[in-house]
Formats: sequence, C-alpha cells, structure tokens
Amino acid sequence: MKNRHLFNQTMAEGKITMQMTKKEFIGYTAPSLVVMVLLMIAPLILTLFLSFFNVAYGTAAQFVGLKNFIEVIASSRFWNATAFTLFLTVVTTAIKLFIGFGIAMLLYKAVRFRGVFISGALLPFIIPPVVGTLLFGWLFRENWGYCSYLLSQIGMNISWYSDPWAARWLIMMHYIWQGVSFVFFGTICWPTGHA
Repeated sequence: MKNRHLFNQTMAEGKITMQMTKKEFIGYTAPSLVVMVLLMIAPLILTLFLSFFNVAYGTAAQFVGLKNFIEVIASSRFWNATAFTLFLTVVTTAIKLFIGFGIAMLLYKAVRFRGVFISGALLPFIIPPVVGTLLFGWLFRENWGYCSYLLSQIGMNISWYSDPWAARWLIMMHYIWQGVSFVFFGTICWPTGHA
C-alpha cells in the first residue's frame, strides 16, 4: 500500500518513479533468467563440451581432444567461409550505411509523398527475416522469378542458385535490403528526435 501511495504521488507531480526492493527485483527477473539459461546458455555449454568428442548416433562418444578444432582450421572450406563472411560484413555494412544515410538525407526535408517513402522504407524492417528470405527466393527463382525474368529480358540469364558467386551476391543483396531501413530510420530520427 505504501508503494502504491508513493507511485500515485509522484505520478501526480508529473514524474513516474517506482521503487522496488531487491526481493521484488529478483522475483520479476528470475523467470526470464531461468528461461535464458535453459534456452541459450545450457545448449552453448553442451555444444562446447561435445566439441571435444567424436559423436555419432548409435555409438558411444569418444574423446578426441582438439582434433575437431584442428580439422576445421586445416580445412580450406573454413577459410573460404571466413573470408566470405568478412567480405560480406564489410561490403554490406558500407553499402547499407551509404544507401540508408543517403535516403534519409533526401527525405529529411519536406518532400512530396514523404510519408509514402517512409512507409516503404519501413517494409524491410517489419517483415520477418524468414519471410524476406522466402520473398527473395521467389523473386530470383531461375524459371519463374520476377527479377530473374526481368534480367533475362535484357540478356542477363543468371543462375542464382547453381552459381556460387551469384548465390553470394544474392545473399548480399538480401542483407542490404534488410539493413538499409534500420540505418535509414536511425539517421532520419537522429537530428529531430522523431520521424
């Protein structure tokens, strides 16, 4: 009752403060911490533990020490994947920053149909990544994808899924499409405090 009176009094003064005891704080945060441990930390520890074993279904796990790590580091596929990941990160981040910042600067002033452009820029941000990935898959499908069809009309027949480099560029385009709106909204909201 005392806490409720304090809350009402500060709310009437225009300030909202809520004092919480340590016991209440633990009571509110404990369930989410338990879920986090069960769903994130426990599997991570189990994965680290199992990485020192040779595990196959139907057989007993054999301790192999650092052998799994040595095999991965010695593999050329690992280094190719690492190089592509670094390339993807650097290039897509630079392009997302450039495009997102550029669009925000164009729409910073009062522009005709500004709300329509901002709503359109919001789409990649609100579409779940799984749906965005499926959308890109359909748009660039070799036989019936709309973007593949348009490219084939100008003589560019690209096998997006069978050519490794084309697939990599498709992944990069998807990352850029998803990230531009984040940079755009971060930039357009920064000077004024609101969109």
